[in-house]
Amino acid sequence: MVRVRIVILLLVLVAWATGVQGAGSAKTTKIHKQTRSAKQTPSAKQTPSANDVRIHNGMGTGQDYMGIPESTRPTYVMGLVNGLFLSPLFGASRQNVAWLETCLEEKNGTQIAEILSQYIEQHPTELQEQLHAASYRALLQACPSSPLHQH
Repeated sequence: MVRVRIVILLLVLVAWATGVQGAGSAKTTKIHKQTRSAKQTPSAKQTPSANDVRIHNGMGTGQDYMGIPESTRPTYVMGLVNGLFLSPLFGASRQNVAWLETCLEEKNGTQIAEILSQYIEQHPTELQEQLHAASYRALLQACPSSPLHQH
């Protein structure tokens, strides 16, 4: 059952990474909070804001993730990373996922699981949020090469 949930989460994350948008129904969620800083100009290259991109709700919340045993959490993040790294097969540009590759390629599942766990612990509102979106926000914050840290 855990493997089925991980595969489903993986597919949802691949859809996110390729920029697939929901149909505007109640089953969509914002993928991330605004990442544009006051220092950026409107013409600067940016990640789409939360108002621009809608992603279909995933399976699970931050609370669901925190409820699984710590020894199982790396399994989720390995599926997450594999899906993100496959996203160019579904149309995501290599340029859009390069920051993820730079950040994650040298980390193992346990290290990435710890990043996500710490992020959720530090941001308790993420307990009620969709796990795929919370995972993205955790990586945005943790990865120095993410669009959040580019000025």
